[in-house]
Amino acid sequence: MRVGLLENGDYLINPTFQQLEESRLNLVVAGSDEAVVMVEAGAHEVSESDVLEGIFRARVEQEINRQKDDLRDKLLDRLLGGSEPTPEGEPGDEPAEGTPDEPVEEEAPEDVLKRELIKKLFEN
Repeated sequence: MRVGLLENGDYLINPTFQQLEESRLNLVVAGSDEAVVMVEAGAHEVSESDVLEGIFRARVEQEINRQKDDLRDKLLDRLLGGSEPTPEGEPGDEPAEGTPDEPVEEEAPEDVLKRELIKKLFEN
């Protein structure tokens, strides 16, 4: 996640190259669900608190994106007739299909189209 900081104090999430030219901060934050893994920055006289605020905003945006992805996946499963989670685990935890006695089912073309359209709806 890239974060910029304008002269007026506004933070920009994923700024354009043009916005970065006007930005006092060019901060890249990478992380897992649990923690920040990497921070890379270039800055023009910004305070430590400005950098920390940028990292915080990047983490909030990453969490929002993760929740949107989870919601999209749940919606796709419901629209395409996916199974509900079982007490033993999530759908897909069962053994793989395609053993010699059992052929693998292919997804119907209209289901593939639905899945792609819904993914586009949830893209940033």
